[in-house]
Amino acid sequence: MDVLQESFEGLHSEDKEIFLHIACFFKGEKEDYVKRILDVCGLHSPIGIQILIERSLIIIRERDTRKKRGKEKQRGRNRN
Repeated sequence: MDVLQESFEGLHSEDKEIFLHIACFFKGEKEDYVKRILDVCGLHSPIGIQILIERSLIIIRERDTRKKRGKEKQRGRNRN
């Protein structure tokens, strides 16, 4: 059996639903936006998303771009 399929099959039904929503509709979207939509659908997104990350089924590239921008500005100030 494929490793991805084994990871998916081991999920609870709600986590499977979250995974399928993300895979089909939310690729490349911001994490906060995805969580809001999933929450409106009655899914417990913070827990489900964390489980998917732990099982390496999804990757979140940038958790908070505001923090990243602040660090970049700080680095720029330190160079001057």
